[in-house]
Amino acid sequence: MLLFATLFALASALLTLWVSVSQPWMGLALAPDGPTNRIEVRANASFADGEIIPRGTWIVAIKGSGGETVIPLEALDLVEEPDTIATYEALEAFRDKQQHLSELLRGDSVVLRVAEQEGHVFESRIVPEPNRPLSELPVVFWIQVVVGVCGFIGGAWVFSLRRGDLPAFWLFVAGFGLMISAHAAAIYSTRELALPRVIYQWAGPLNSGGAMLFGIGMLGLFLCYPKKLVAGRFTFLPTLVFLPWVALHVMGLFPSQSYGAQLAIIVALVSILVCVLIQYLKTENDPLSRASLRWFGLSVLIGAGAFVITVSVPTLIGVKPALQQGHAFIFFLLIYAGLALGVARYRLFNLQSWSFRILFYMVGVCVLLLIDALFVYGLALDRAPALGLALLIVSFLYIPLRDTLGRLVLRKRRSTSQLLGRELVDVALTPTAEAQMARWQEALRAVFAPMGIEPLEDAAPAAPQLRDEGTALDIPAIAPLAALRLTWKEGGKTLFSREDEAYAADLCQMLEHTIASRNAFETGVLEERARISRDMHDNIGVRLLGALHSQDDGRKNGLIREALKDLRDIVSDRNNLDRSMGEMLADLRHEITGHFHDVGIEVAWHIEQEDLPSLAARSANELGALLREAANNIMKHAKASEVSVRICGDNEFVVVTVEDNGIGIRPKQGSKGNGLRNMKERAQSCGGRFDLVSPRPGAADGTRLVFSLPRSNVVQ
Repeated sequence: MLLFATLFALASALLTLWVSVSQPWMGLALAPDGPTNRIEVRANASFADGEIIPRGTWIVAIKGSGGETVIPLEALDLVEEPDTIATYEALEAFRDKQQHLSELLRGDSVVLRVAEQEGHVFESRIVPEPNRPLSELPVVFWIQVVVGVCGFIGGAWVFSLRRGDLPAFWLFVAGFGLMISAHAAAIYSTRELALPRVIYQWAGPLNSGGAMLFGIGMLGLFLCYPKKLVAGRFTFLPTLVFLPWVALHVMGLFPSQSYGAQLAIIVALVSILVCVLIQYLKTENDPLSRASLRWFGLSVLIGAGAFVITVSVPTLIGVKPALQQGHAFIFFLLIYAGLALGVARYRLFNLQSWSFRILFYMVGVCVLLLIDALFVYGLALDRAPALGLALLIVSFLYIPLRDTLGRLVLRKRRSTSQLLGRELVDVALTPTAEAQMARWQEALRAVFAPMGIEPLEDAAPAAPQLRDEGTALDIPAIAPLAALRLTWKEGGKTLFSREDEAYAADLCQMLEHTIASRNAFETGVLEERARISRDMHDNIGVRLLGALHSQDDGRKNGLIREALKDLRDIVSDRNNLDRSMGEMLADLRHEITGHFHDVGIEVAWHIEQEDLPSLAARSANELGALLREAANNIMKHAKASEVSVRICGDNEFVVVTVEDNGIGIRPKQGSKGNGLRNMKERAQSCGGRFDLVSPRPGAADGTRLVFSLPRSNVVQ
């Protein structure tokens, strides 16, 4: 589907290009001169009769070489967007005049009447070229073509991967509308002087209808994403409003063109803004959805809003637009840049990083076809050499650029923490040696993407080692895993380096330590069973009993939720007995830092001792729950931008301090909710202590939470 959409976008771009270059061309650089209501010459030009039309003069009239009726010219004849003409009657007169000028330009020659600054008037005969050279199309033409192609392919990219989702469908509709609107505008907004009437009759409605389709698509999108505001069938309601609006505008039934064209765009944008604000309120208790809404919703409002403010609003109130419409189309690229970065950062529309591979392949198809067409039609090369050159350029330029862009967009950062939390632990905890080897190979593929992984038949090295000038990397044996050889990094695109060798050494050391921890864990099976029994009694039993006798509905619900969470933790064996402090903190740091990062809060971790004392199982469980609850309260209530987590310990206690720079807890708020009370009860239940200070000492705001948890299982 994406391939078809890509080819369709290319076909639309080529059709736009063909219509634009098939018009007669006089070879003049013309622009409307508002103060004089004339058409100004912006570059010197010399023609067949020997006259030179100097820069800064005005073309005041045009006639055929046979001396037929002279047609006076004015600034309105070069208006960029005919929809900005005040009345429908004036629009019809404009189209009629464009038709007469177009017929005149298709004759053998034309005579231009030129006025100079000193008042002198002379005539110059011009023989128009039958077609406009490709090189004479202005930059603003290509801007509109590229924006249209990017918008359509961006929407088709998401829809092709999420065809069953209504939000993806509306994004596709918006991209299609943007493409037909931008490509239609590119044809008539960059003309030299005139176009046939039939082009305006088609391009004008396509431009208006495409703009409305874009608005309809974005409205439908924010009516159901990220939260469903209305039932699916009601997302089609904007279609029933705006498409008839466009039809009435095309038929000329509004009091003025501004009401028919520009007002509809403004109303659509205001409706989108309202939907985004409602979505913002609906995602109050969903930090990830709100973070993605901020990213994507803001890019939509900035992109579409900037176009409306610079073009539509000035036109509606009768003021000259602050920016040329063709250049304003650049703002729409912000939307699709935000879409791509949102997918990479927040998995918008549930797309993952592999979806970028598909997109980049389709872009490669576009680049290959465009370069091939340029060589064949622009440089008149034979098809076979043209295709070969195009492939060469794509291979040496696009593919490296694609990988660089992919790494930039996806923010692939080489860090040992990438595998610390999941992959290496999964390898160590896999029950059989064969399954462990398979997971270890998957982890190595995720980091190095080698072309091949094979058992090492030579003598295994004691540490990772480069071979054959970087074409291979040997990985040592880590009992019970055999030694491996990785060949051709990133599928053969690059060689292994000393940095890769050091990175592999870190991974091997971490895996060896994790496997050793797993072996130590297996020796404590009986203790683990005792822990499960104790957790079932101490956590779930106590909480359910407390909920049974509690008269406070809020407290009862909180206790039941905590009991269910503890049950999930126990069943899934997430709370390992006497885990090392390093392992536990790595998991918690990875999890909690990710939550804060998603909502735009900076978090700093300070561990004052390199080798902190291990916590007892119960204290470790409570520490995880306390940190999660503290993070949840900060994200929901604190309105903070910075958080600090400090951890220290001695032979008896581990002390964790969590500070934020938020609004703090007001005196009247201290008794509301169960979060703080639950944290205090958790700490006390394992013999620890919980302290709250708000505002922080030495500060006007913020909150400080301190947990002191004992190393011993004995409750004091």
